[in-house]
Amino acid sequence: MKIATELVQRAAGVLRDAEPLTTPIYETTTFVFETAAEVRDYNEGRSQKYLYTRYGNPTVTAVELKIAKLELAETAMVLSSGQAATTTALLALLKSGDEIVCSAAIYGGTLHLIADLLPKFGITSRFVPIEALRNPEQVISDATRLVWFESPINPTLRCVDIAAVANAAAPAGSSPSSTTLLQAR
Repeated sequence: MKIATELVQRAAGVLRDAEPLTTPIYETTTFVFETAAEVRDYNEGRSQKYLYTRYGNPTVTAVELKIAKLELAETAMVLSSGQAATTTALLALLKSGDEIVCSAAIYGGTLHLIADLLPKFGITSRFVPIEALRNPEQVISDATRLVWFESPINPTLRCVDIAAVANAAAPAGSSPSSTTLLQAR
């Protein structure tokens, strides 16, 4: 690398032996590879290095690890917005032919996703009044794969009995913890 290129492409003052007390914020878009062989190893899945912030970033990884530890989970995923998280969760859990039962009192972006976009993937949505979730066994059918609601609901702060919905959604002979139950917060 030419000296002029190195001066504008390399971070100034980086000390590889300096471990910060708190997680640093990596504001870079791309990360350094010393050789073409390192890039090849990355592309072939033999490297844990970071290449590009949209693919992975040490700051985001640190947050995901902390959240997983706090939630006693194997892993966690941090996304750029609540709507990105909602879309990712729904598309990961639903497939063509599935039904989602949804409270009619939800965020408008999620309402649009469930009512207008998921049907394009063959996913049926059934909207119910928030009061119907007081008796969830009456709205959950054999076709229901997922129940979606917000609790407390913004801006009214009305609440859904989450335990009742979880118990009604649990397959016979299983506990609610083994059933897919998502709550948007």
